[in-house]
Amino acid sequence: MASDTRLWKEALREFEDWVKWRDVATTQAESEQLLPLFLDFCNITPPILDVGCGNGDFGAATGWSQYVGIDPLIRGQRSFPRIRGVSEQLPFKSNSFATVVALASLDHLANPDEAMREIRRVITSDGALFIWQDVRRTDARFRFGRVLAYLRAKDISGLFRSLSSNMKALTGQHAEDGYGHTVHFTDASLTALVRRYFYVGRTRMIGREMFLECRAG
Repeated sequence: MASDTRLWKEALREFEDWVKWRDVATTQAESEQLLPLFLDFCNITPPILDVGCGNGDFGAATGWSQYVGIDPLIRGQRSFPRIRGVSEQLPFKSNSFATVVALASLDHLANPDEAMREIRRVITSDGALFIWQDVRRTDARFRFGRVLAYLRAKDISGLFRSLSSNMKALTGQHAEDGYGHTVHFTDASLTALVRRYFYVGRTRMIGREMFLECRAG
């Protein structure tokens, strides 16, 4: 656990540095395009817990109805119900939330397994966890379709990035990316993690973005 904590702290520092220079407008545009699709995918029943809530985009989109967010890095000007904390040690009683959401936050955790265990603890027996996570897709049609697209465009740098990403997805080896990530999920590894604690229902892939509906019972 000590090594997990050290890794997470290093990743948090990376993420804070990344936030300083990342094109916020680009990030917001990407989120605004996908957030309505994720909201349509979810079947929200309050009360809601948003793990790794960031700036609270999900809460704003749902009108803050019986909503609370938790994040180790409190940032931004928006004021909303949130507390500073980590997903591996949720400061809530068992069976407190009917819905838990995790938007692109699981790959920043020190210990995703422990976080899943904690989420399972605080969710009601008939509750649901909805996940939106960027993943490395393992299906050959998607991987090699991107390779062909780069070849047609004569984009050599893009071609090598795609080939490198494909090899990493196949071997499970991922280099440090400087974006504060502690783990890189494939669609298969994320599903396997969740299945240790939940029943996986619906899933949806949009490019490399994966939506999952996970039921507690």
